[in-house]
Amino acid sequence: MSGIPFSIDRSDRRGLVAQLVSGVRDAVANGFWKPGDVLPTWREFAETLGVSLKVPREAFAQLVAEGVVGSRRHSGTVVLSHGERSHNRRIVIAVGENSLASFHTATVISVITTRLSQAGYFVEIVPCPQQADGRDAMGPVESALKRPVDLLISMVWYSRSWLKLNAWKLPPVIFVGDAPVRRIPGCGRIAMRLNAVNSEFVAYCRRKGVRKVLEIGLSGGSGLSVQKALKLAHIRCDRMGIAVSAEKGFFEDLITTAMQTFGRYLAKEKKRLPDLIMIDDDFIAIGVFNALLAAGLRVPQDIRVVTFSNRGFGPVFPVPLPRIEMDAYADGQKVSEAVCAYLEGGELPEYETIQPVFRDVV
Repeated sequence: MSGIPFSIDRSDRRGLVAQLVSGVRDAVANGFWKPGDVLPTWREFAETLGVSLKVPREAFAQLVAEGVVGSRRHSGTVVLSHGERSHNRRIVIAVGENSLASFHTATVISVITTRLSQAGYFVEIVPCPQQADGRDAMGPVESALKRPVDLLISMVWYSRSWLKLNAWKLPPVIFVGDAPVRRIPGCGRIAMRLNAVNSEFVAYCRRKGVRKVLEIGLSGGSGLSVQKALKLAHIRCDRMGIAVSAEKGFFEDLITTAMQTFGRYLAKEKKRLPDLIMIDDDFIAIGVFNALLAAGLRVPQDIRVVTFSNRGFGPVFPVPLPRIEMDAYADGQKVSEAVCAYLEGGELPEYETIQPVFRDVV
């Protein structure tokens, strides 16, 4: 057995990797390569098809994940039989549709997907559209689970959507983010504790002599709230909600609306400013900074500002700012470790957490 029964068309919009994947699939389906056959090496594919080694490497990573081929020591890449493919090592990640725009969620999913693909799993991401009641629709997940699944990772915003688990024929589930307070049999939990460092933020306010705080964030809340912690410390905290329509584009509208809303606030309250502004989003912070500059106010000389940030993402501010910071890459690594620990040893995470850190300006 020799030869490669297809060629690459560089005018094909599918791209080189997709064409190679499709060519191998078709060759297996029509019997050119049969179960147990050893396929040509990556170098042979590259030389015959006139592509770089990167193309067959990426294509075969996908074919392995799909269960079409497998790697055998001392043999190379071989075509798998239908029996070997029946258990296709498949993982489903259910995620709230709105959450896909989140840098943190997208990064965590990317890290998980990369790690599992390297381990030979095929990862399917299933967006769950938000319903009128604010919960995530589970219909797309039900459809995805009609085929065999090794593990379901739930990253939907409301874990309450899963409370009737007994009515579902589910694989093991790991909740990431909005994890149920009580453990459900057959499920693991990795909770996101956004407010875990509120005590450190309050301690910072005390050190700086802060008596009044204005918290600015999206209308409806973002999961982060410093109001309760500040109230317990006898520090006054008011909240300003920023409502966006996203007609121009979400981030652009967020910046513009924050600047306009906070600008109106400054026009009325410039002589009664808070001691500190806590901003739940970096892009809202851009709008707030623009309004402060337009009003001739300086940070931190005239007013202190603390932001909620994602490490390595977002705008650069004119001065270093204290911040409550999430590390999306590290969180993705932590989730990946927990997932792989289950896949390799069968142990679900009972209750692990991912949370921000408070970083002061040195």
